[in-house]
Amino acid sequence: MATIKEFVADVLMDNLDEYEGNSTYGADLAFYLLQQYNVDGSYTYSTYKAKQWLQEHFDELADIVNDMTEEGLAPCNVFDNPECFMVQIMLYVAGGLLGQCDTVTEVWNEEFILEADIIKKIKEELNEIK
Repeated sequence: MATIKEFVADVLMDNLDEYEGNSTYGADLAFYLLQQYNVDGSYTYSTYKAKQWLQEHFDELADIVNDMTEEGLAPCNVFDNPECFMVQIMLYVAGGLLGQCDTVTEVWNEEFILEADIIKKIKEELNEIK
């Protein structure tokens, strides 16, 4: 079973190609790549599947939620909306992962275009991190 970090890195790498040619800021890249799930409020589009994912990763979630809380971020209630909770966890982890990528941090406060060579570099860095 993949860790949450590995899972999110794979989702980011899968989504990068879909945005080739588009522009964004480095600081916004996590939200940009996961915007569909953030807008929809679900990655799984299934409460049952979201609950299964959360159960599989239960042991990892405490540290992530603690880190979020220390940063003043309060995730939604996992019991009321497990799909929303999952997406918020994914967004938080994605921001942390992309913040470790040199290619992204170099353009953190700048608008840049997701060109093929940049996407390739980000994918390589995500693979090293995970």
